Amino acid sequence: MAMRKLPLLLLACLFLARFAAIADEPGGMMYFKDSDIAQVLDIYQKISGLELVIDPGVKHSNAKITFQTDKPVAKEEALKLLEKVLAGQAHVVITKTDDKHASVKLKDTAPSVP
Repeated sequence: MAMRKLPLLLLACLFLARFAAIADEPGGMMYFKDSDIAQVLDIYQKISGLELVIDPGVKHSNAKITFQTDKPVAKEEALKLLEKVLAGQAHVVITKTDDKHASVKLKDTAPSVP
């Protein structure tokens, strides 16, 4: 099973390296297949630079994330895509709380937005 995740981790590292070098230009392709929420949140955290405060319910979720982009995406687009996919496939909501932090909760425990 660990060998199966190695290609995914390599792709994620390449993706992150590209964002570290050129944050506002087209970055890279995103590819997730049956990825754990923790892996996707780790990538989100590295791209955004935010410290994520993750609710225990999210940490115990067994949901898997599967999606890919068909073209390279820039930093802001990548963050929006990750937020959309996490909400749609894992019912996880990321809410920026200040310039350095964001909370990560399941939709059921997230505060409603007016």
